Amino acid sequence: MEQAKAREGEAGDRPVLAPAELQFHLEEYRTLRAEINGNIRSQFETYLYALVANGGIVAWLLTNRVNLEAFGEWGVRLAAFVPLLVTLLAYCWTLFHGTHIQAIGSYLARLESRVGAAGLGWEAFLTDQPGVRRSHWLKRMHYGRLLWIILASADIGFAAFLVTMTS
Repeated sequence: MEQAKAREGEAGDRPVLAPAELQFHLEEYRTLRAEINGNIRSQFETYLYALVANGGIVAWLLTNRVNLEAFGEWGVRLAAFVPLLVTLLAYCWTLFHGTHIQAIGSYLARLESRVGAAGLGWEAFLTDQPGVRRSHWLKRMHYGRLLWIILASADIGFAAFLVTMTS
């Protein structure tokens, strides 16, 4: 009875895919994994660009602080917070990439559970390990957020320094 059921297109609770369907899903998996890698790379590059932009803005503000005083106290305060604004905008951009990564990851987990061998595959492994998936995700999230917190803190410190220096 079980062999007949498998031949009819069911293997346990999953339908057996035709070779063309399987090939399609394998290519889809490769493409989506590449997209995830591209998004991770974009997140890292966005942080680096924010860091470099902050460095450039801070250097310009420090070398031109005398010119800033022509705009008055509020002009100096506004200029002092430009690096923080750049950091916040860049952080929002990385959140967009993170949301996209999570959406693709959820779909790939579904795809893996449908196409992969029962109990095998990375998502199945993470699901079976108590706390592994959550701790892996939390570690990555904490390290990434820590970098942004450090950069934002430096921006706030610089703004306080610039405002007190020109007052």
